[in-house]
Order: sequence, then structure tokens, then C-alpha cells
Amino acid sequence: MHAQQSALTKANGFCLDKGLVFVPNTMKSANENGYGVRTGYTVTFMCLTKDDPRLKHYSVQDAPDVVIERRER
Repeated sequence: MHAQQSALTKANGFCLDKGLVFVPNTMKSANENGYGVRTGYTVTFMCLTKDDPRLKHYSVQDAPDVVIERRER
């Protein structure tokens, strides 16, 4: 969780320093160590102006927490 918070905070700060709005595109855990523990986090993002029309249609979507699998015999 620390890696995620750190990555998002740095990305947001990068945009804020330029007077822009942070908009994440993709976010995922990365760098699994040898014990199955995630030690990193990757975020791809855009910095948009406050009046950018893409902000109106932007919404964060949660990753699915349930996968439905159909099996036929």
C-alpha cells in the first residue's frame, strides 16, 4: 500500500507543480519479490488543464473483484 500511495502522491504533485490536474490512466502493483509480496506500483497518467473537456467524461473505474467463468461440458 505504501508504494501505491507514494506513486500516486508523486504523480499528483508533478501535475500540481505545473498547475494541471492529475488524471490516472492505468494503475497496477508491480515488482513481486521472491516471497509473493508486491514491492512496487506503476501508474500511467495525464496532466490536464482544469478546463480540458476530457475531465467532464473522466471517471475512475474499479477493477472487478469477481470473475464469472462459464464452463460447458
